[in-house]
Amino acid sequence: MVISGKRGKIQMTYRDKIVEELALLGRKKKAVFLGEGINTGDRIYGTMNRVKAHKCVEMPVAENLIAGCAVGLAMKGLKPIVVFQRMDFMLIAADQIINHAALIGEMSGGQFPMPIIFRTIVGSQSDKFEVGPQHKHDFTHIFEPYIMTVRYAPSLHLYRGAYESVAPTLIVERKDDYELEAD
Repeated sequence: MVISGKRGKIQMTYRDKIVEELALLGRKKKAVFLGEGINTGDRIYGTMNRVKAHKCVEMPVAENLIAGCAVGLAMKGLKPIVVFQRMDFMLIAADQIINHAALIGEMSGGQFPMPIIFRTIVGSQSDKFEVGPQHKHDFTHIFEPYIMTVRYAPSLHLYRGAYESVAPTLIVERKDDYELEAD
């Protein structure tokens, strides 16, 4: 995607579109971001840089805790956006995602909707960026039977749509796609 402006034409990448969508969500009153590394370092490869720090809850490396907190926040009427930097470690949160976030809405007769966005990143598959064997697996198939699961595509505005949902949504990004031209 190319945008024309005062400085000429700017090429938009997948990362740029993610930054744009997360910034939009960060301005929503009920949105709250949870995750490890969302307020420190490069803030998830720069994708969180336009989300105000007060909208982000920096969590310890405890994925099951992070997902469980999101369930509690959703039950209180907020719209959590959970960030798992690597899908590999999201498996630790599978209990909260599959047995709680995916089922509480139904088990409560709709009294407690679960408008949670689970955002995760499949690590680079490139030999140029060796991230190690625990940082590059795609376990999407494990979550697909239980919650709405989509692969990120910049033209679809997935984060905006997921924010409006009353059910949990898993959005899977690929680190290797971040510098690709956006649709």
